[in-house]
Amino acid sequence: MTLSGPALAGTLKVSAFDSKGRALDREGLLRFIAPIARSEGQTPAQSGLFISDLDGVPLEGRPWWDENSKETIWRWSGAGKARISLPWPIRKDGFSTITLDARGEGYAGEQNILLNEEIAINTYYQLQEAFKRRSTVWKPTYKPSTRAKELIANAKEKLRAATVEEVLRKRAKRFDEALAETSFAWQQILFEHGRQTLSDSKRADRMRWGVTLDERVIDRIQEYDWIAERLNKAGINWVRLVFRVNEEDFLFERKGSFTLYDQLTSTLRRHRVHVMGSILDSMLWPPDVTPEAFETRTRNLALHYRDTIRSWEVASEPNGTWIGGTKTPLPEETILEAVQRGARAVKKIDPALETTASLHWWEGTAPNGRGLFQWLRWSIPRGFGDNIDVVGLSVYPARHPLGIAFDPVFMQLHRLFPTQNLMLAGWSYEE
Repeated sequence: MTLSGPALAGTLKVSAFDSKGRALDREGLLRFIAPIARSEGQTPAQSGLFISDLDGVPLEGRPWWDENSKETIWRWSGAGKARISLPWPIRKDGFSTITLDARGEGYAGEQNILLNEEIAINTYYQLQEAFKRRSTVWKPTYKPSTRAKELIANAKEKLRAATVEEVLRKRAKRFDEALAETSFAWQQILFEHGRQTLSDSKRADRMRWGVTLDERVIDRIQEYDWIAERLNKAGINWVRLVFRVNEEDFLFERKGSFTLYDQLTSTLRRHRVHVMGSILDSMLWPPDVTPEAFETRTRNLALHYRDTIRSWEVASEPNGTWIGGTKTPLPEETILEAVQRGARAVKKIDPALETTASLHWWEGTAPNGRGLFQWLRWSIPRGFGDNIDVVGLSVYPARHPLGIAFDPVFMQLHRLFPTQNLMLAGWSYEE
């Protein structure tokens, strides 16, 4: 008897249609899923396609597009079944990151798919899984409104109608409509569950609504009170305060380096605005920062403000590729060590001080190894997460769409960091 080994390669032959019912060849699909800045065309490497095994390990063959064919063919090699993610425009909504895994079974061998159909069916399945978790496991448990139930039923009916359509162009359109209904239903669920959580007084008081005050705010000394008043009017109760590089005293060893920050934090506190201090924003790292210097800077800041700033962001997008400079960024080992030293320094001052890490959301749009879950797969075994109380996600939808992936991504983060709190650390369409 001959036993066959695991699948060593896979091929998906992809048919896809745009919103006007036009069949898309390889170049057409690349344009269809491209951001506006690359709507005239993008390379396969820029497309955001990401193919991994079911555990998230990238499969060989990146960028996975068969460039010898005018049609869309995705190929990969390596043992195990494949999971696929890519950006996709949802009708009447916007771009999302879509994940395809054949409803948990994965892809292997040679298969033909209608992409519009595969996306709609997989997304509806993921919605059902999320709905079940929110209705049973989450606290408080989700109680759907009549409107939410109607939207879920609409999505299910749209899927049913799509499955009986035999004309391929019309079938794709029907599945696009079903996907849109699924997206609307999911948004309604998130909105409602959020409001239900806020109606719980025990939880509502712990909610944080914040913005970033970047390194330039410190120079607006005449406007400190005005800024704080505007924050109050907007319902903001937290700010992420970015400490500038402070080139003349990077380590914050001189008393004079604190003067303006003392005034600003005092003003914010007077207006009942809490502060999370950001040790060093990812865009501000000088090229010569060492882990030892980062630790000293962290210690000096946390020690000076130990009674007034009780939360410290010790990691700002550590999975980015620009830290220390885009041309010659610092090695990721150096960044990880700096973050770990910083977290330990804060906890040595006072174990009750909160430490946070904000991660950058990009997956298929990231260079190899720097996507969110790729980087976590590398960094967690090396100690990332130790001495960290809160893990956040920074999202820039115009460049790295999240959309309907919001719920699944945060659930995956929860599985990786079961004892930490999670937060949306940033959401911005601008630099």
